[in-house]
Amino acid sequence: MKKSYLISILFLGISTAVPFRTSAQEAMPTFLMNADASALYSAGATVASEAEAFALERNPAMMSFYAGRMDAALSYSLWSPASRKEHNVALGGFCRIGKRIGLGIHAEFLLQQPYSLVDDNGIPQQVNGVFRPGENNFALGLSCLVTDWLSLGANLKLGTSKLAPGAKASAFAADIYAAYKSSFGLSAGLGVCNLGTKVKYGPESIYALPSYLRAGVSYGIMGLRVNGELDYLFSKALMAGVSASWWYKEYAGLSVGYHYGGGKLGGGPAPLNIPSYFSLGVGAAFKGLHLDLAYLLSTSAIKNTISCTIGYRF
Repeated sequence: MKKSYLISILFLGISTAVPFRTSAQEAMPTFLMNADASALYSAGATVASEAEAFALERNPAMMSFYAGRMDAALSYSLWSPASRKEHNVALGGFCRIGKRIGLGIHAEFLLQQPYSLVDDNGIPQQVNGVFRPGENNFALGLSCLVTDWLSLGANLKLGTSKLAPGAKASAFAADIYAAYKSSFGLSAGLGVCNLGTKVKYGPESIYALPSYLRAGVSYGIMGLRVNGELDYLFSKALMAGVSASWWYKEYAGLSVGYHYGGGKLGGGPAPLNIPSYFSLGVGAAFKGLHLDLAYLLSTSAIKNTISCTIGYRF
C-alpha cells in the first residue's frame, strides 16, 4: 500500500512538470503529443494532411497516397525552454511499396527534468542520488490503398515510462485510420487512437491511455493549404486545431495555426490533453532535403516551445 501511494504521489508530482494538462486517470503523454515541427506549426490539425516522415502520428493511411517513394526525418523539440525544459527527440519515416502499400516506423524519446532521490526519512541519497524520469514510444504502421480515393491504415505501438527507480510501466496500443483524397485538392481523415492496455506502475497505480477520436479536412490550391481537425477524447473532452500554410513552388513556406485544448465535457477528473496555443512556422525544401521550424505562443506551460525537423524525401 505504501509503495502504491508513493508511486501515485510521484506520478502526480512529475506530471505537473510535463508541459501538458495532466490527468489523475491517464498517462503516456507521448501517445498524444506531436513530435515534429510541421505538425506543431499546423496546430496538430494533421489527420487529413499529406503524408510526411511522421505519417504514423498524422494518419498512416495517407502513406499510400504519397507521390514519391520515401520520407524520413529527425526532430527535436524543447518544451517550455524558460521553465520545464522537457526534451523530445523523435525519428520517423516511411516508404511506399508498389502502388498500394505503405510501411512506416516511429521512435520517440521524452526526457523530463531530473530530481533528487531521498530515503524513507527524506534525506537525499549520496550515491546515485539523481533520477531522470522519461518516456519512450515506438510504432510500426501499415497502409493499403483500397481505391484511387480511399486508403486504410493502422499502427501498433509500444510505450514505456519511468517515474522513479521502482516505478516503471509499459503499454501496448493500436490506431486505426481511414483517408480520402480527391483530384481537386480536398482530403479528409478519420482515426481512432490509443486503443490498448492499461499503464500499470503498481497494483494500485493503474492509469488509462489517452484514447481519442480524430476527424479532419484539408484543402489546397495554388500553394495555399488550410487544415482543420476536431478531436474527441474518450475522457470526455475536446481538442481542435486549424492552420493555414503557403508554399512558394515547394521551396519555402510559412504557416500559422491555433490549437484549442481543454474543452472538458461534463464533470469528472481533468483529461490528459494539450493546452491551447498559437503556432508559427517556416519550412524550406531543396532537392529532397527539407527543414521545418515551429514556435508556440501560449499562456500555459507550453509557451515558447520550439521544434526543429530535418529530413530527406524522394
